[in-house]
Amino acid sequence: MTDLQTPPSRGRLGTGILIAVLLASLAIFGAGLLFILMGGPDPLVEAGDRFMTALRDGNYAQAYRQTAPNLQRGLGSVEGLRAAVVGYRPTDWRWAEPAIPDSEGFLEGAATFPVDPVGSAELRFRKIDGQWRVTEFELN
Repeated sequence: MTDLQTPPSRGRLGTGILIAVLLASLAIFGAGLLFILMGGPDPLVEAGDRFMTALRDGNYAQAYRQTAPNLQRGLGSVEGLRAAVVGYRPTDWRWAEPAIPDSEGFLEGAATFPVDPVGSAELRFRKIDGQWRVTEFELN
């Protein structure tokens, strides 16, 4: 006697998993490609974040090194920078879209300070020797 019933197909489950893995791989690849094509994080925003992080952490020497020579002359020293931001060490900030006309840039956004939980931050930059340097800032 022969068995006329065919065993259940196991190929469909394997094919479904293969398709799901392939689609997930394509999605990850597409997201990575989009990130690369968009240029990754904006260098001006990164410079602004480094400056604000140095202020937040009380690392005034690092923040001072990120300023342009004209601002360094105006501040006089690291201690001048410390005095300029007394009470306005940022604890949090969010930038709006950066404005970058040629070799100058501008960031503005909301900021939180110990003295004012709803404040603002404005940073102006100039590209000097390939690096964005802070030329002016206003924290209030």
